[in-house]
Amino acid sequence: MLTTEDVKKYHATVERILNALDNSPVPISWRKMDRCALQSVIAKELILIDKEAR
Repeated sequence: MLTTEDVKKYHATVERILNALDNSPVPISWRKMDRCALQSVIAKELILIDKEAR
């Protein structure tokens, strides 16, 4: 079961990913989405998050 702190961490992570997407050169449009480029942007941000957690 998730605690309130867990939920806060997930929300912070989601906010960070959304900001990374906002600041990326990948156009955000469901119809014109470049799936590979979008996956790369998200993967890079998750790698940074993992490095910071260590």
